[in-house]
Amino acid sequence: RCDSDNDGISDAVESGDINKDGIPDKLQNHVAVVQEMSGGKAQITGFEADGTSVTVSSAHAEYNETDQKLKYGFNLDPKTSGSRDRREFTAGSTTLVTIWLPEGVKAAGYSAYGPTADNATPHWYGFLYDGTTGAEIQEGKIILHLKDGARGDNDLTANGKIVHEGHHRISGDFTGDGAMGLDDVIAVLRMLAGIEVSIVNADLNGDGKIGLEDAVMILQNAAGLR
Repeated sequence: RCDSDNDGISDAVESGDINKDGIPDKLQNHVAVVQEMSGGKAQITGFEADGTSVTVSSAHAEYNETDQKLKYGFNLDPKTSGSRDRREFTAGSTTLVTIWLPEGVKAAGYSAYGPTADNATPHWYGFLYDGTTGAEIQEGKIILHLKDGARGDNDLTANGKIVHEGHHRISGDFTGDGAMGLDDVIAVLRMLAGIEVSIVNADLNGDGKIGLEDAVMILQNAAGLR
């Protein structure tokens, strides 16, 4: 397959201009585009790294059968010494990655997937911006603040390379499978019954707590009434 920018994604997938800078994605190795199925539909998500210092490689999207959640990810590597716009990216450096969301998708949150300093087993955890690392949710996109070796870097080592996996969350998608349906209703009802369950973004009415009204709103959404 043809891969003009050598980022591991074929030109056929990167034929557009997801960051709307007038340059085809297939010609920019700091931009990667992946396709994933969500709610039975193919969706396009893009990753744009700080083009002056790093390139994007190993971009991927998958549905994890084990935990039944959508997950995407990428690696950030320093630009080669031959790059004219190269800026030093060394151990412990920080950088930004813009996630361009699929058309029409509004993110309600973001979770990262991988090991953390207090838990070496890969797991989902909240990854909103805390002033150093994390995700800032904006209209049509998410800005990831990443630091080599810190929270959000799955190798947990300051080695001049960042490995990241995660996924945006939509309001009402508590199970993380990319769609809102009966499984989300069941998840909230289980939680209301005191059964431990891993869900996110369950406070739909914004009253600061998760209750029966939220469950009703989910049922209405699942039935197409909202």
